[in-house]
Amino acid sequence: MLLLSQFISNVITIYWDNVNSIQAELFVQSDDASVTVLGGELSGPFCCNAHTLSSRYALRPCGDKEQQVLKVVLPDPCFWSPGAPFLYQLEIKVCINEEPESSHSFPLGIRPLTIRGHDFFYAERRYVMRIVDVPQAVQKTQDIETALEACHETGAVLLMRRPDEAIFQEATQKGVLLAAQIESTHPDQVQSELNKYALWPAVGMVVLPRELVLEMPLRPPVSSLIRAVEYRHGESVPPWAQVLIVKEQCLGEASLQEEKRPQIVCCPIDSAASIVAARRVCDDLQQRTVAWQQIAGYLALSKGALY
Repeated sequence: MLLLSQFISNVITIYWDNVNSIQAELFVQSDDASVTVLGGELSGPFCCNAHTLSSRYALRPCGDKEQQVLKVVLPDPCFWSPGAPFLYQLEIKVCINEEPESSHSFPLGIRPLTIRGHDFFYAERRYVMRIVDVPQAVQKTQDIETALEACHETGAVLLMRRPDEAIFQEATQKGVLLAAQIESTHPDQVQSELNKYALWPAVGMVVLPRELVLEMPLRPPVSSLIRAVEYRHGESVPPWAQVLIVKEQCLGEASLQEEKRPQIVCCPIDSAASIVAARRVCDDLQQRTVAWQQIAGYLALSKGALY
């Protein structure tokens, strides 16, 4: 049997749509003619920080039968957010190449992180990202829990340079928002990675190389990920980029004054800095750049460079 994350990203698309405080719709679609989704249900909400009364909702066919699309309407959805990581459990039954049916289960969350003008919004409230890049803090498996706890306590967003699904799962359960960096410029490989990342509500933003070419518009669930790119003077911005990561010394450039995208300003920190120290650097950076209205977030960057 395939691992579920592998299975989903390869042959099944799962995404939320028409999300608001009254209801949310979850779609499950087979992308492979040899794979049939027989049915399933969504249960929840569940949260490690709260007592909840959970319910079960059945997936039902919708649209053209040949498209293999199932849907569930979730009333009064609880959103996944840092500090309040409400989750739902999706269970589906599938048949591959007419073999006996198999069951798969996966936690899902609704991450209401969006962009309006120059700002981020989380569940309709303005949200300022304070991102820390501390690769040494997550080098070992035993360090992950400590690092996520520090991010939880300080409200920091953790930048993952070499993302690992074990960290995604742990962050999703604990309520820690992550940003993931992807180094590959191969479109198919990047698309596969994005499909997996988008399933985890903890992954709110991805940082991609400027050389990457992606076919637009992006389909869900990848379209739910905020996509950032490093700003470089005189170079055009890729059409898929929604956010610019700008070095502090570049803030005065004329082209940035006319830029409509949100900007995350960054400054270097020592590669051995702790998460708490890196979070303080974000606060100091905010104080130094308070006059720049287009800034939506702050990034304490190890070694001062992304690539």
